Amino acid sequence: EVEPTEQVTETTEPVVHEPQMLEEPIVVKPLEVNDETAVWEFSHRMLQENINETNPVLSPVSAYLALGMVGLGAKGDTLAEFETTMGQGMQNTAAALMRVIPTWMTANAATDTAEEMKIAPLTVANSAWVDDTMNPEEAWLTEVNSIYNAEIYQGVLSSEGTKKDINKWVENKTHSLIKEFLSEPLDTETK
Repeated sequence: EVEPTEQVTETTEPVVHEPQMLEEPIVVKPLEVNDETAVWEFSHRMLQENINETNPVLSPVSAYLALGMVGLGAKGDTLAEFETTMGQGMQNTAAALMRVIPTWMTANAATDTAEEMKIAPLTVANSAWVDDTMNPEEAWLTEVNSIYNAEIYQGVLSSEGTKKDINKWVENKTHSLIKEFLSEPLDTETK
């Protein structure tokens, strides 16, 4: 849940965030069968809904992690909808994925050739972009950072400058494979 603020600037700056201790610490369990099932079901539904598109290229894991960050701020009926879509243990599943994927990448790096690593590098990068009119709760900032290792930025999301910042961030994190993630600034309703 977020509350509007009055401050508006034209640049996107990293949010200075000092993680706070959570009232209830997040306990990350190993990726369990239920977690794997939730990710597989989510992935299958996502692919089914998009398979008729021309050359669909999508990453169900990326979508799962992005929705998980949003789901951290959900309550009530909205939280129930997230859990229906992503599984009851969505935050534990996301935390397990964030722990397992880098381990898997490191293990495979020893057997992959340098040429294979150039062709298909696999990295995980998360960020949250928050409009200046919003004031995210400290618990959300802490959890997004601790579970998803996300960089958090705040600025005028509908500005040309933020569009450029997002594109530069994506280009950097994709090793220049994606140079233009957004072709236009985000809508003014995006917060």
